[in-house]
Amino acid sequence: MFNFTNYSDIRYHYFHIYVPGKRHEFERDLTKFPGVPNSFFVEEFLREHADFIHRNLSRWYYSFYLSIVYIMAIIAIKSWMKNRQPFQMKPILIIWNISLAIFSILGTFRCLPEFLYVLHYHGLTHSYSKSTYYFY
Repeated sequence: MFNFTNYSDIRYHYFHIYVPGKRHEFERDLTKFPGVPNSFFVEEFLREHADFIHRNLSRWYYSFYLSIVYIMAIIAIKSWMKNRQPFQMKPILIIWNISLAIFSILGTFRCLPEFLYVLHYHGLTHSYSKSTYYFY
């Protein structure tokens, strides 16, 4: 009924796997990517410190410790605030929501041109299974 002999399995690749002792690099010729004219200063900082970031990927398990501390802090603050008056935070929440909206707009401004380019020239599968920035 189904013939999977010519099926190419694209789930397993090494684009974002950190292998200790193996050199990892990002593509330096940024003229290849249509989203680069919309890039921000933070991206240049990340490109300059990519080696430091990849060396610290081996410490991924710290995120579990931080999550446990975060959950304990939520429980402690919840019990501490049980008999207290609630804070009046409406102006702060408005500022928070405006900040999130601006962040989303900037993210769309940065990513949408390149995403549309990849969809148009390479298709949907390429948009989530290939990384053109990262290579060995």
